This record gives sequence, C-alpha cells and structure tokens, in this order.
Amino acid sequence: MNQHIIWFLNRIIIRCYSMWMTVMLAFRKGPDRTAMWACRARRSLTPSRIVFSAVVGAIVFTPSVLYLMEHSRYVNQKRAYRGLSMASAAESSFLQKSLSALLAEQAEMTELLLNAGYAIEQGSRVTVKVVATGYSSSIWECDDTPFTTASNTRTRNGILALSRDLISRYTEGAPFSFGDPVHVSGVGSFLLEDTMNERWRNRLDIWFPSRADALQFGIREVYLSSSIDGGDIETSLSASPLSPTRF
Repeated sequence: MNQHIIWFLNRIIIRCYSMWMTVMLAFRKGPDRTAMWACRARRSLTPSRIVFSAVVGAIVFTPSVLYLMEHSRYVNQKRAYRGLSMASAAESSFLQKSLSALLAEQAEMTELLLNAGYAIEQGSRVTVKVVATGYSSSIWECDDTPFTTASNTRTRNGILALSRDLISRYTEGAPFSFGDPVHVSGVGSFLLEDTMNERWRNRLDIWFPSRADALQFGIREVYLSSSIDGGDIETSLSASPLSPTRF
C-alpha cells in the first residue's frame, strides 16, 4: 500500500516538474522567436510588397469602411427623424388642445355678447340673438294694407319682418337692410322685406299664411344671421374672429 502511494506521488512530482520546465523553455524561447519573426518580416517588406499590400488592403477594406460610414449616417438620420416625428406629434397635440380651448372660450364669449344684445360681425356674416314670433296678414296685426310689406312687396311664404332697431333704413348703422337674405337658426332661410311696430326692439316676425300657424310657432329665442350659406350658425360663431357691435 505504501509502495503504491510513493509511486503515485513520484508521478505527480515528475509531471509537475515537466510542466514547469516546458513553461520555462517557452518563456525563454518566446522573445527569441518573436525577435526572429520581426527580423524576417523586416527583411521581407520591400517597397513593392508594401505598395502591393496597401493596394490590396484598400480594395478589400474600402467597401466595408464605406458601408459602415453609410450605415452609421442612416442610423443617425433615422434617429433624428424619429425625434422630429415625436416632437411634431407632441406639438400638434399641444396646438390642437390650445386651439380647442381658444374656440371654446370664443364660443362662450360670443354667447355672452349675444345674450347682452350685441351683434357679432364675422367676415361677411352678421349674427344677433333676437326674440322670434310669427304674424299673419290681418289688419289688427299689421295696418290697413296687411298684404303689402314695408318694402312694397307682396306678403308670401319665406319673408319676415324685423324690429326697426335692426334695419338700416330706420336706424343708422343697423346690420340688416330690406331685401337681405337671412337665416334663422333652427327655422330656415328668409328674405327681409317687412318691419315691425316701432315699439319693438331686437325682435323678428316670420310671416305665416294664417294666424293659427303664427300662434303655433310661438315665441322663441333664435340666432339671426345675414348669411344663408347653409352653415350652422352656432358652429361658425366659434370658428371666426369676433367683432361685436351694440345696437
């Protein structure tokens, strides 16, 4: 048993010694071999070989270098575009929210001005909030010529009368004139051809063929506009600059 242990230890010692000697020889010969290879390479590098190697290297590696440069430029450009896109989306969202808030404020201001009796001028459109009623051609509702309007036309469907404070013939600077096409919100389009008794203010009267139809129409608050382009008055009021005028 002891003999086997001694043989085993001897083999381990011999192997360790062999490995140590191999490493020492490698370290001793390594610098010499490196120096020898450097001398051989220096002797073999003639000017023609250097030029040839440079040309071959340029041919082989130039496309790769150009590709890497182009790829890097493309990546940077794509990253910049992505950043611009995100910034544009954020700016668009901010502008949209700001515009919505401004339009809401303008609509609220318009409603306050109209309720206060102002006429709102927006480009070619003039809008005023009035009390609307209906009338028919009867002497006790009109005068002794109930079928003739104040503009000397015949009463018929599609005409209305305004109070004199809203007609330029009777009030200087008033927004409407005889013959103007007007639009009444929620009712329809009409021609202004008649006027009301001078005691009324900020009102309109829509002509009906019979007194029963006029009474059925009742009394209501409406928006009166000088435009009959078919656009919704409430929407247009919140989408154009305001120019309020008191009448």
